[in-house]
Parts: sequence; structure tokens; C-alpha cells
Amino acid sequence: MTDAVPVGDAQFDGRSVDAWASSWDVPQVVAFDDVPSTMDVAHALARAGASDATVVVADRQSAGRGRNGSVWRSPPGGAWCSILLRPSAAQSFDPATLGVFTLRVGLALALVIDGLLPRGTAPVRLKWPNDLWLDDGKLGGILTDAHWDGPRLGWLVVGVGINLHTAPQALATDRVRPTPLPGTLARGTVLGVIIGAVRRAALAHGRFDATELAAFARRDALSGAVIDHPVQGRVVGIAPDGALRVIVATGETQAIRAGDVQLPFRAAPGETPAG
Repeated sequence: MTDAVPVGDAQFDGRSVDAWASSWDVPQVVAFDDVPSTMDVAHALARAGASDATVVVADRQSAGRGRNGSVWRSPPGGAWCSILLRPSAAQSFDPATLGVFTLRVGLALALVIDGLLPRGTAPVRLKWPNDLWLDDGKLGGILTDAHWDGPRLGWLVVGVGINLHTAPQALATDRVRPTPLPGTLARGTVLGVIIGAVRRAALAHGRFDATELAAFARRDALSGAVIDHPVQGRVVGIAPDGALRVIVATGETQAIRAGDVQLPFRAAPGETPAG
């Protein structure tokens, strides 16, 4: 059974969706004022035959998706989008590539978002496995969702959410205080940068090489941190296959390949964990 494809709006932020498609150099943009999840729409479009690099954007998501079934709160004004990627000769999503893909997207996003920050702002950091941090707050997140046709990868949907000019308290979903992108950049500009970074990341193959490992280490928000979950121990970076490396109480280094990392919560005066 083929999913029904939701019909989007003709305009987004005052411009036609065709104009945005041309500006972002993608074949199609589907836009919504309000939608449960841009990722779900992207999957429906993929089943209906949508082209590689089709983009879904929304002003608000009522049921945005995070890791492990959690909800990504997406109030109006943020940069919420999903990008459809189809395997091709240039996009060989072998198991080794898929294993680091979300981290690779994070690296690409951190680099381009740095270029949008006001002078003197600290660079974007990366929290394994899928968060972007700015000034010890959560700037955004990435979710990669694969659709398989038996053993063959049919397509990938990459969902990206960036807190943009949004009151931080409205976005709190975990132990990390959210933070918006500083400045007054137009949302279309930010989305264009996001889309380009995701597409470039999709062209890289294989596990992390030495250059990527070094680039991640410079931005690693967890390096040296003592964590509570999924194991208790001290983080000492990531492995070439994308696993988080943690030294546990026995002195052994464990490789963590799944799970959400939790840091001991240190509340500011009058603050409690959200979520």
C-alpha cells in the first residue's frame, strides 16, 4: 500500500516553493505551515517516487522525531527540515558509511554553521551521536532514518532541526539547556546551508579517516566527560567506525555503538531537568 502524500503549501517564508528549490539547488521543496513530522512526509514522498535531494520544510512540527522515539519539539520559527537521499553511483551507502553517516553530517553542519556565527562566538561542538552544541546548550539535532527493500537500501531521510530565534525554554527536551542560533539570519539562508552540508556529507564513503577523527576531536563536547548512561565511565573520543569510546571503572575501554549519552545534571539556580 502506498502512503498518501500530504499536499504542502505553495509558499514558505514569503517565497514560492519553486523559488526555494532553485535557490537551494534541489529538485523539489515541499513546505508546510504545520505538519506532524517532516521526516514522515519525506518517506511518503520517497514511496511516491520523489527524486534524490527532495526537501521538506515546516514552520512547526507537532510530532517531530528524535532518537529512540523521543519527540523533538519544533515551535514556530526554527529551521526544521528533512532531506531525501537516494543511493547512486556518487552515494554508495555501504555499512561502513552508514555507521558514521550521522556523525559525518554533524561535522559538515558544524563547519558551515561556524561560518554563520557572529565574530568571537565559540565554534559549534558535537555531542555523540547526533547533537550540535553551542555555548554548552543544544543548538540542534540530526536524525537519519533508512528505508530498506529487503537487503537493499531504498533511501535515507535526514532530518535536521536547528533552534533559530526561539525561546530556549520552549525547546527543553533533555538535561541540556537548548540555545538558539545567535544573530538575525533569515531562515531560508540557514536552511540552504543545512541542505548543502547534508548533500556534501552524503558524497563521502567509508569509515572516518584520520582527518575526520581529528576534526571531530576538536569539537567533541563529551571528550573527557564522565557519563552516567549507557555506561558509567569517562569518554575518550570516538573510533573510526563511529563508536563512542568510554573508559569504565575496570580500566577497560568500551565501544558504545547505540544509546543516548547522559551527563550528570548540574542545575543552575532554580532549574530542574526537563523531559
